[in-house]
Amino acid sequence: FLDEMWATAQKEMDFIAEANYIREFTKMHSDVAYVEFPKVEYQLTTPYVLVMEYIDGIQIDDLSALAAKGYDINDIGLKLAENYIKQILDHGMFHADPHPGNIYIREGKIVWLDLGMIGRISERDKALLKKMVLSIVRRDIESLKEAFITLDTLQGDIDHPKLYEDIENFLSRYGDLDLANIQLGHIMEDVKEVLDYHYITLPRGVSMLIRGIVTIEGVLAFCSPHVNFVQVVASHVSGKMMKDFDIRREGFNWL
Repeated sequence: FLDEMWATAQKEMDFIAEANYIREFTKMHSDVAYVEFPKVEYQLTTPYVLVMEYIDGIQIDDLSALAAKGYDINDIGLKLAENYIKQILDHGMFHADPHPGNIYIREGKIVWLDLGMIGRISERDKALLKKMVLSIVRRDIESLKEAFITLDTLQGDIDHPKLYEDIENFLSRYGDLDLANIQLGHIMEDVKEVLDYHYITLPRGVSMLIRGIVTIEGVLAFCSPHVNFVQVVASHVSGKMMKDFDIRREGFNWL
């Protein structure tokens, strides 16, 4: 985690890198009508100075100002959750510091600010993350165990009976909870505890992802408490069910 933070901090201090991130995010989300990123004055930008347009909007946690403008905060929350999931699962590039000060509403659109700290996950890890989410939602012990082993970061022999037991205990903690009462960030922190015990390391980028999800769920809890991130994730993932998953292959097949 410290290695990831140090590498990210070095990039965050290079404003040319942030300008390039903004360009990449803008291109990736060109088909999303309700999302914008600041326009950069590239000819005035250097590694030490980043020049962008002024965003004259409303910070997402200024609920009274949003209400005065007639915004539906639950609609904003749902679109925020959907877009963050799109960043993670569709593009594998996500805002790693999505606190309220970095999310503004302007003219009916969500504007993402401060894109110096971003996270990335590989195609393989995106597919694996989807498999883990579905396994947790379905409380499928065998499928989740298979996903853990597929991380390919084992640092010794695995104790399969103990891993099965720990996953069963982990899932039982959420067995009586409705999806609407589950927070994905907390689930991923619990997953990390199980993996740490069995000396299985999360792929690079996932530590930043956990931090980002915990943060975005905090934003939703304050601004749009009726919007549940896990439910939105499950809905997004269920449309892309995996089939014939072979742990010996690098890739995944999808329906």
